[in-house]
Amino acid sequence: KLTRENIFHIKNYRNSHQRILELQSITNSLLRNLEQERKLIVREIYNGPLHSGLDLSRWLKYLEEETLPHDKKQEVINHLQDLAEDVNHELHLIADELHPQTLADLGLLTAIELLCQEIMLKEQSIISLDSMGIDSETRFQEEVGLTAYRFLEEGIMNSIRHSGTTKQRVYIELNESGLELKVSDLGRGFDVSQIEEWLLKGTHFGIAEMKERIESLGGELEINSVIHRGTTIKATIPI
Repeated sequence: KLTRENIFHIKNYRNSHQRILELQSITNSLLRNLEQERKLIVREIYNGPLHSGLDLSRWLKYLEEETLPHDKKQEVINHLQDLAEDVNHELHLIADELHPQTLADLGLLTAIELLCQEIMLKEQSIISLDSMGIDSETRFQEEVGLTAYRFLEEGIMNSIRHSGTTKQRVYIELNESGLELKVSDLGRGFDVSQIEEWLLKGTHFGIAEMKERIESLGGELEINSVIHRGTTIKATIPI
């Protein structure tokens, strides 16, 4: 009996130790990821709204200093309006990356529809979206909706970057058990036994972040993949 208890405690210790190592790796990856995100945001601001703002200021000064005929002045004003719209659009994109406002305004399903459209325009990928038990009027608690949105966003982008295919399928279902989310493809696949090593090393922060966010809500993350036969990632979040 004592031997069995010792074995039990040893297994618990090993599991706890491995979990601690995973959390340490996730924390380190999180810090690196945050710093990288800051650099990307600063770069986007410099290349986007800040550049357009400087251009806007230059044209305003030109309009103030120069004596222009009416038709030329109107042309400059039209250009200024275009620049102002560009600034607003670029700031909207940056704000949406930080926190998708469409999620709060339009709900999860519509926000995902818009996300898929945006990704297809940028990546030239074909994404099919199916849903069951959920419509545009369905609303969730903020953390649940945001976790679901980020999970699907990360799943789609991972497939586009790594699967070698330009077709992804997204599935959203709301049932009695909760919210079920899937992203699947028929791409090159990978060896799922590597996932544990990735978590320990923090080499794939996206997977670690998804796992932590979903499990913090009492949900589960499941990843199935077969070499040359595709990958499916599934999240279940209790409501």
